[in-house]
Amino acid sequence: MTPRQYAMLLVKLAVTVGLLGWLLTTVDAGEVANRLTTVGAPGAVGAVLALVMLVPATAMRWGVVQQAIGAPILPAQLIRLSLVGVFFNQILPTPIGGDAMRVWGARRLGLSLGKATSGVLLERAWGLGTLLLFTAPIWPWLLPETAPRMALAAGSTAMALIALLVGLAVLRHPPTRFTRRLPNVLVAFLDDARATTIPVSRMLAVLVWSVAGHAASMGAMAILAAAMGLALPPIDILIAVPIALLAAVVPISFAGWGVREGALVATLTALGATQADALALSVAFGLTHLPLALPGAVLWLVARDGRS
Repeated sequence: MTPRQYAMLLVKLAVTVGLLGWLLTTVDAGEVANRLTTVGAPGAVGAVLALVMLVPATAMRWGVVQQAIGAPILPAQLIRLSLVGVFFNQILPTPIGGDAMRVWGARRLGLSLGKATSGVLLERAWGLGTLLLFTAPIWPWLLPETAPRMALAAGSTAMALIALLVGLAVLRHPPTRFTRRLPNVLVAFLDDARATTIPVSRMLAVLVWSVAGHAASMGAMAILAAAMGLALPPIDILIAVPIALLAAVVPISFAGWGVREGALVATLTALGATQADALALSVAFGLTHLPLALPGAVLWLVARDGRS
């Protein structure tokens, strides 16, 4: 690692520790610990099993993209590489490490560097795009009851859909004067991106797998909340989880820790939960992601031993 990379790592660790430490100063740490102990083994196992469904959902979304760009990968390989990617996402500061391993794995399967990179980047882009669409109509419910929530939700959704339609129109019919000035590698990437939008059924498949992944995260949180005895309405989970997932994408902390918990605490307290309950639930939700790294670690070690 270069000195700059070490510095960035230290900054992210500092942000993570700082955010988690600050959150703990706002509540009784003993109370949070007591809340966590109420989850129990059945609740923890149930939440992890629910969250496991996130892996095949992400893998299948990636598969739709790879099929679209003319570089298909078998479903079993998609899941294997996705698990390895989850492992590296948990032990490295940013999701870039996991994505790099997916690109590396796709290259070992015979794909060109361009197709392997395009597939992973476009899968990420579609995942983020659908998450933004999912968040557009729900964020106004974090505002006070006196705010025009319905009007804001309708306006936000309309703006998101218009942005999507404009983006698709430009992508499908890019200005020739613009594309002629781009490097060949970017032109090839735009061609791959365009392929993921045709036909419409392909975009719908991406949306369905994205919703399935979000549903897995919501299911995990619902199980944890029930295990902790929290009366958390389904609508609150529907609002809190996408916002937390979106916050975790911001690359300012170690593997999203601290930022995700801060977003969950802010969201859940705005919806009426106590700070202790919100923090305990957010920490439990973060911890359920850690077991998902174990299968990827095993697969990585087996692959590494096979190469040695």
